[in-house]
Amino acid sequence: MPGRKDSPPGTAGSAPATRFAQAEGAFQVLMRVQYLRTQVQAWRRSAGVHGATCMNEIELGLRGLGAAACAAGLSVYAQTCQRLTAHLESMYREGGVSAHLLSQLLEWLSASARHVRRPGSPGVAEGPPVIAEAAAAPGS
Repeated sequence: MPGRKDSPPGTAGSAPATRFAQAEGAFQVLMRVQYLRTQVQAWRRSAGVHGATCMNEIELGLRGLGAAACAAGLSVYAQTCQRLTAHLESMYREGGVSAHLLSQLLEWLSASARHVRRPGSPGVAEGPPVIAEAAAAPGS
């Protein structure tokens, strides 16, 4: 029909293309969550307080997860990843990353996977309890 401005099916402006992009973004977030979960599980199994290598990997993983979440339109989740990264950096400077913290991070990542599959799942936006407590503390 002349003058009609609808995009052909499968192009950038169509609903199927938009749904595909959203699904692809969610898939990228899930892949990053699963990778980070695998890394955290391995670090948690090792003994003692974890050092710079562990912290760098967690930071990079959370930054990548946040970037993927932002690209997927999960802005609150992306902001949570940024807050987690900042608080983990602070905790590391104050004494290292404990096995307990890694356990809580692992639980949060599990909740994250559920949240990406079913947005609105509880326990994701605030982050792991230790980090949520640090975020609520005065001066943080």
